[in-house]
Amino acid sequence: MTNTNSFLARAGVQMSLLSLIAVLTAPGVGRAQLPVISGGTHVRLWVGQPSVVVQGTLFSQTPDTIRVANDGLVHVIPAASIAGVQVGGGRSHWAGGVRGAKIGALAVGGASAIIFGTSYASYDGE
Repeated sequence: MTNTNSFLARAGVQMSLLSLIAVLTAPGVGRAQLPVISGGTHVRLWVGQPSVVVQGTLFSQTPDTIRVANDGLVHVIPAASIAGVQVGGGRSHWAGGVRGAKIGALAVGGASAIIFGTSYASYDGE
């Protein structure tokens, strides 16, 4: 009975080790998955060890590479060498319109104050 138990114990340990090896050697395990990013988005990538920062506009993305356009060049970066990703937040057209309206109001208000101020100062009261 003891031989049977030790045989089953050894078989269980061997199966556990084989399962662990299969899981660790499976493709994509131990590597962070990159987010799906739409083309034309501004990205900043940390590549390699020590990290080199590559920033530009995402040109294309596949499961194993990312292409980033910067200064007229397209950099092909293997996904396995990417240590970090930062995606630009984009721009809000609404916020830009509000900012433009504020600047316009200040310009028109300032010009109006100058015009009415000078006309009031030159008014003799007649």
